[in-house]
Amino acid sequence: MAHITINGSQGEGGGQILRSSLALSMITQTPISIHSIRGKRKSPGLKNQHLTSVRAAATVCNGELTGDYLGSGKISFSPSTITAGNYLFDTGTAGSCFLVFQTIFPALMIASEPSHLTIRGGTHNLMAPPAEFVDRSFLGTLRSVGVSTSMLLNRYGYYPQGGGEIEISLDPSRPNFLNLTDLSPIRSIVGETVLIKKQQNIATVQNEELRAIIPSIELTNHSPFAVGPGNSVTVTVNRDEISQVFTGFGKRETPPNITARVVALKAKEYITSGVAVDSHLTDQLMIPLLLGNGGKFTCPKPTLHATTNAEIMRMFTGAEIRFEQISENQWMCEVPSLRSFRDQ
Repeated sequence: MAHITINGSQGEGGGQILRSSLALSMITQTPISIHSIRGKRKSPGLKNQHLTSVRAAATVCNGELTGDYLGSGKISFSPSTITAGNYLFDTGTAGSCFLVFQTIFPALMIASEPSHLTIRGGTHNLMAPPAEFVDRSFLGTLRSVGVSTSMLLNRYGYYPQGGGEIEISLDPSRPNFLNLTDLSPIRSIVGETVLIKKQQNIATVQNEELRAIIPSIELTNHSPFAVGPGNSVTVTVNRDEISQVFTGFGKRETPPNITARVVALKAKEYITSGVAVDSHLTDQLMIPLLLGNGGKFTCPKPTLHATTNAEIMRMFTGAEIRFEQISENQWMCEVPSLRSFRDQ
């Protein structure tokens, strides 16, 4: 069986290379070695969420793993049979639940039986997709093309305390062809402010800022239970075909209105751009669509994350992800079907 060696500092040089490589290794049953893991980050090597991801991959596919310790810059991984089941993974910190989920989700999509995942750690992290994005944008888009999955946010977990918990159920299913090239009008724009162990006037300030920038926005406030304090502002742009989620996190050194302003402006930029899929979702849809019937959607100029992910996918499968500029601010992303590619 062929073996692939991957330089973890190539392209964007972060954790996405690790997660995508593990996912594709499981899917294609290809042994891998990864060196220089997160080589372009200020603190390279495996952090808690990456270590949990690596071990989760080995658990799900009964794989052989070496180099799995905190700070490690190199691992070797040999996958075996992907096994569906009920799994519990815990980062032990505020490390992102969803980065662990990203690693094993594609493999469980093609397993022989349903799976149920419980993952503990951070649910709202600055450098990772938050819960609302994963449920509404990522899983929501996949549900629209036939993937049977649901998510529960049992407990919020903000940095640095963590302590969050999610549950995700998944029936084996491959996505139908995703076509997001001709969008319907926006149905609604919803703004949500979450305050946990914070002064309530913060929500008032943030809501006023959201409405000042997006007058038609519908506003809601939440104060759920969590281990530690937290504040986030989320704007969800809903169309019939897709929901796009934008989130910002309150920080001690940042005035609350600025947090809301940044999120509202990101949402407004997406609305005026006319693209279907934002940069973050572009990155995450590629592997699931490759496993199904492919897809085609408009997006912004591909980021280094996206082009690096596309290159990793090519290394494992030979499939080419195409990005084509179609206007000043719009690009078209075309993802082939791995099944069609293998039939050629």
